[in-house]
Amino acid sequence: MGTAIVVGALVIFCYIGLKSTVKRMLHGCCGGGRDKVEKVKAADTDLSNYLYCVSLQVQGMTCRECKRKVENAFNRQKGMYAVVDLKKGIAKIYTKQKPEESWLRQIIYHSGYEPGKMLL
Repeated sequence: MGTAIVVGALVIFCYIGLKSTVKRMLHGCCGGGRDKVEKVKAADTDLSNYLYCVSLQVQGMTCRECKRKVENAFNRQKGMYAVVDLKKGIAKIYTKQKPEESWLRQIIYHSGYEPGKMLL
């Protein structure tokens, strides 16, 4: 009787895990079946117009939708343009005004991710 309960529980856990894996494969970890995150283009993408460039680690990104969320958060800001390297987990942020580290960290945090250390 105890073995049947354990086997039943394992079957349920395997079903839930398999269902979650299929969902992520089809929609990405952030897609979850919802609409995809539309890309927000920065008002100015000419890098020669930006005086400052900061690289900041971003923790918690796992897919293209995550990358787009972080880029969008910066690209919506006036005088900012961001490019995220998903594999390295780094956001390269170009700004026209001297950036405040706390403000950059807030933007990442409010986009749903954890800001890491600033890189030179």
